[in-house]
Amino acid sequence: MNEDDVTLEAEDGEGNTQTGAQKLADLREKLKKTQKERDEYLDSLQRMKADYINARKRFEEDGKSMARFAAESVVAELLPVMDALEMALQHGGGEIEGIKNIKTQLEKVFAENGVSSFGETGEVFDPALHEPVETLAVETLEEDNRVTKVHQKGYSLNGRIIRPARIAVAHYQK
Repeated sequence: MNEDDVTLEAEDGEGNTQTGAQKLADLREKLKKTQKERDEYLDSLQRMKADYINARKRFEEDGKSMARFAAESVVAELLPVMDALEMALQHGGGEIEGIKNIKTQLEKVFAENGVSSFGETGEVFDPALHEPVETLAVETLEEDNRVTKVHQKGYSLNGRIIRPARIAVAHYQK
């Protein structure tokens, strides 16, 4: 059907006496408005769909992150146990072989669950990883800003710091 095939009568039975051309112009205007509204609704729907997909992805990532770090409080409570074992080994406590075995088992459980230790003598001081509790004077510039003694190891869970290493840091003085 062509635009030219449309014929409109002078009166539509409701008292409107528009000409056919006027009625056709009104209908075309209504069609344009309707198409514009449709396009706006479609754009809005597409934006809402994208927002929903993004929110769902964020929710899934947050859930995975929460699962990865759910053990953090348990690990934090176990750290003093590890510290006590290390101190007992350093000071030659009773059954040294038994203590070594317990420490090895605990280290294995930590490693399997994404816990790693840090804070070794000779490392470069990093304020994000180390908490200086002591400063020691050194005579060479090469030793400056290095860990000279580890008072307590630091631990991280899946890359997140649970506890910084408590260390002595070297400070060069002329």
